[in-house]
Amino acid sequence: MNRQLVIILAATFFSAGVVPAVEVAGKAIPDLAQVGKTDVPLRGAELLKYKWVISLYVAGLYLPAGTEATPDAAVAASPKRLLMHYSRDIPREKMVEATDETIGRGLAPVQIQALQSSLKTWNALYPAPLENDVLTFDHLPGGVLIMALNGTEVGRLTDENFARALFSIWIGKEPVKESLRDVIIGKK
Repeated sequence: MNRQLVIILAATFFSAGVVPAVEVAGKAIPDLAQVGKTDVPLRGAELLKYKWVISLYVAGLYLPAGTEATPDAAVAASPKRLLMHYSRDIPREKMVEATDETIGRGLAPVQIQALQSSLKTWNALYPAPLENDVLTFDHLPGGVLIMALNGTEVGRLTDENFARALFSIWIGKEPVKESLRDVIIGKK
C-alpha cells in the first residue's frame, strides 16, 4: 500500500510540472526556470552573506546550456535569470544603494554616465523584499530586463548595456563577491 502511494505521489509531482529543486541554506531553488519562452537550467546557487555572518539571500543563476563558465560568457548569455531568495527583510533604500554602489565596477566613467537613465528607471522598480520573498531579474535577447517579485512582474526596461552591467554585479569580472560568482556561473 505504501509503495503504491509513493508511486501515485511521484507521478502526480512530475506530471504537474513541478520542477525538482536544490536546497541552499534552507532555501529551495528550482532546477529550471522559464525565461521568456525558454526553459533555462540552473547553473549554480550560493548563499550571499554580509560581512561573513549576516545571511542576505541565496542567489541562483540560470544560463543557457553550453554557456562557458567564465564571467564574459555568463554576462553575454541570454536568456538568463538571476534569482534571489531572501533570508531577511531588506529595505528598498538598501537595494537602491547597493545597486548604485556596485553597478559601475570595471566600467569607465563615460560608460557609467551612459547607464544613469536606465539605472534611475530600474531603481524606481525595486520593492522591499521580505524574508522568504523571491526576486528575479530576467535578461532576454535584445536587452530586455524584467524584474519580478514572487513570480509577479514588477517592471521592465530595454537596454542591453544596462542589462550586462546589472548582471555584472554578481557575475562580472569585478563582482560583489568572487566566490559567489564562481559558484553560480558553474566555475566551482
